Amino acid sequence: MKPWTRGEATIREFLDKGWLQRVTGEMTEGHAWLDKAGRTLTTSAAIADDDPESGLILCYDAGRHTGTGLLAQQGLRPTTDGGHVAVVRSVVAQFNGPFTALDRLRRRRNDLQYPSFPGDLIDPGEVRAAVTTVQGFLDAATALQPNSACSPSSPGRSPGTHGREDSLRALFRPSWSAPCRGTASPTG
Repeated sequence: MKPWTRGEATIREFLDKGWLQRVTGEMTEGHAWLDKAGRTLTTSAAIADDDPESGLILCYDAGRHTGTGLLAQQGLRPTTDGGHVAVVRSVVAQFNGPFTALDRLRRRRNDLQYPSFPGDLIDPGEVRAAVTTVQGFLDAATALQPNSACSPSSPGRSPGTHGREDSLRALFRPSWSAPCRGTASPTG
């Protein structure tokens, strides 16, 4: 399979700026981030009627955790310099599709956390719609998560023998990513 390059320029730029950094080992396990995203999304939905401001903020956090999981699986993590913007822009540059709404949620979350006044124009319906959107992120990210040969949860697995799983694994080792063996140099 040809090396995956969608969003490569954005990732390289963010690595050069120090907005993203390479990670290895257990830090590349994206499943834990997706689990956290699922729990946060459940909490968001549960409080939507009683506290829609907090519900939307938690909903955005669930989307951001989903993006962080996708980056982790690739051997990347956001730094404090890049923060939320690095996660959102990286995921949108790479995956587009349902993830494009993540930046709108980020901006809406900012509006709520820095409001003109408390209760600034939000109702439970907006939260419910956001929960549906973020559930789409989570579903898409879950479908993309391979059982990587590098993953501690799948010791001894060898590449080249698992069909669709190998295709998905290739997505998470794009040309700028650190190779499985944990070295930090680009592979191409």
